[in-house]
Amino acid sequence: MRKMLAVAVVVALAVPVLAWSATNIAPGKYSGKINSVVPQLNGKSVNAEVKTQAENMVITVTYDDKTKEDWIVNPKTGTLTQKEYDAAGKMTQEYVATAKKPGEVDFYVNCKDAAKNVCDAGVKANSYWTIKNNPDNSWSYIFTGTRDANAPIAKRHEFIFKASK
Repeated sequence: MRKMLAVAVVVALAVPVLAWSATNIAPGKYSGKINSVVPQLNGKSVNAEVKTQAENMVITVTYDDKTKEDWIVNPKTGTLTQKEYDAAGKMTQEYVATAKKPGEVDFYVNCKDAAKNVCDAGVKANSYWTIKNNPDNSWSYIFTGTRDANAPIAKRHEFIFKASK
């Protein structure tokens, strides 16, 4: 009975850690490619730098045209904040997505009125982002959503990163 209880406690403690590890990308520099349904993004190269700042994992992505995005994950609150910047460094857009519970890897866009699609930055209510480690030691940042209200939900963009050499 004690062994079963000990195993149950270990499993209960390990599950949240394993869930968070799916979005716990090691600090460092990464190079990546974008697979996208948007022709202007598809096949583009990007660079990312992952840092830990306080309790956040901060991923700064730089595009060839010097525009940037910050993807900020807070494991305690289960939030993902995305900030987009123009080439001069001025923030042009910000939105927040929240996991159904901390530790999950899917983050759903925050909406004031989901039924009317009144969501951060005009993103459709059924949209979400996924950050995950891949079996080949790469990691992905995936946006799933719709192009318009009548389109089916589908993967729109996948950024795939590997450690820079």
